[in-house]
Amino acid sequence: MKTFFLIILCNLFVVLSMQAQQTPKIELGELYIGNELFDINGRAFRLEDFRGKYILLGFWSQSSNESIADFKQLKKLKEQHADKLTIASICVDKIDNWKTSFKQKEITWYNLSNGTQKKEGIAKDFYIEKLPTYILIAPDGTYYARLVSAALYIANWENLPMP
Repeated sequence: MKTFFLIILCNLFVVLSMQAQQTPKIELGELYIGNELFDINGRAFRLEDFRGKYILLGFWSQSSNESIADFKQLKKLKEQHADKLTIASICVDKIDNWKTSFKQKEITWYNLSNGTQKKEGIAKDFYIEKLPTYILIAPDGTYYARLVSAALYIANWENLPMP
């Protein structure tokens, strides 16, 4: 009986720890103050650097065809809404892969990484699993929305309350 109880207890612990790992550290409506991110040249950025505009964080990987396909939509968003929107693509690849793939892409907006893939940092804070995933941060720094398509932002942009 003790063995059965121990097995049940261990299974419950595993389930609870998995649920804890899957819960985003940041919830909709909360202020997000993240860690440093770096561009391809090693320059450090924080999300606070972009306050005053919406910030669209696009999590991507060179192995995600959907992520790469969305680059055209991101370019269109940047051109249409540069006065209200800052776009920052966050690569979850290893640093070497990111630097190689960046040189092959026409990314004209911020392209950042923290070098931890999806294990730590901003990707873990927002519980990024599927790529691409887009997080919209409001001008005041609060977590505003989560979507899986840049095209959805284009289609719904006019419905967003502006600062």
